[in-house]
Amino acid sequence: MGQWKLRTISSDCFFNIKKLGMKKSDMYHKWIAWSEQDQIYIGKCPDLITGIHGENPVQLYSELCEVVEEVIQHFEKEGRSFPNPRVRPMQDVA
Repeated sequence: MGQWKLRTISSDCFFNIKKLGMKKSDMYHKWIAWSEQDQIYIGKCPDLITGIHGENPVQLYSELCEVVEEVIQHFEKEGRSFPNPRVRPMQDVA
């Protein structure tokens, strides 16, 4: 089995994102899915967090966005590099 290497996003990439009026969190795919097994909604952003859960999908998405923003702020505070967004939405759905 090969080794995994974590690639990081350069500061130039984030400069271009800000120039376009995007937030850093906009680069990371976030979604809500129903879990039949757990009978609850699961909010996912696998490039940054494992997930959160809740009963209301609209409220959960809002909370997910807040958590992702907090993770990004933590990365910035700690001077850590950001992981490259790897999730391709249609691959996960198909």
